[in-house]
Amino acid sequence: MIDPENTEIPIVKQCELANLNRSTYYFKPKRPGKYKKEQKLLDKIEELWFEHPSSGYRTIRERLKDYGFYVNSKKVLRLMKQLGIYGM
Repeated sequence: MIDPENTEIPIVKQCELANLNRSTYYFKPKRPGKYKKEQKLLDKIEELWFEHPSSGYRTIRERLKDYGFYVNSKKVLRLMKQLGIYGM
């Protein structure tokens, strides 16, 4: 195990001895709250698209504002691509 308070052996050497990349040691996982917000947004985009399949990303973005989601068009377009849905 790597001990950051050990002053005799530097972190670099401890990682090397543990056969671990330093980037793995310093990695901080993202907060789970962000994923919940994005999942809610994905669900709402999908719901709005199923109501009106001809809606494109600009229309979906405008409708999202009615539900309190203030995001830009690029994000809506990216998420729609991720979901595999497109306006007709």
